[in-house]
This record gives sequence, C-alpha cells and structure tokens, in this order.
Amino acid sequence: MHDDVALAAYLLDPAEVAVVPGSAFGIANHFRIAYSIADDRVALACERIVAACGALG
Repeated sequence: MHDDVALAAYLLDPAEVAVVPGSAFGIANHFRIAYSIADDRVALACERIVAACGALG
C-alpha cells in the first residue's frame, strides 16, 4: 500500500470493513475505525482487517 487512502479502499472490498483514512484528519499513514457498534462487531472487523492485511503477503 502506498498510503492510507489506498489501504482504506482496499479494506472496503475484500474485508468489507469501512475505515477512514487518517489523512482526512491530518494524520497520514493511519486510519480510524468507529467504535459505535457492538463489541463483537468491532472484534469481527479487526479479524477481517488482520486477514486482509495478511493476504497482502
């Protein structure tokens, strides 16, 4: 991944997880996730993020 925007776009497709690029908040090369969902949904999202990043090789 070349930047946080590309990572956010990538996570949306295979992981089905929406994140906000950190550059939108002035913090490039980071991303934000919402915690306004149930804990089990946050855990599932984290598992999907880990799997998607692992698939990058």
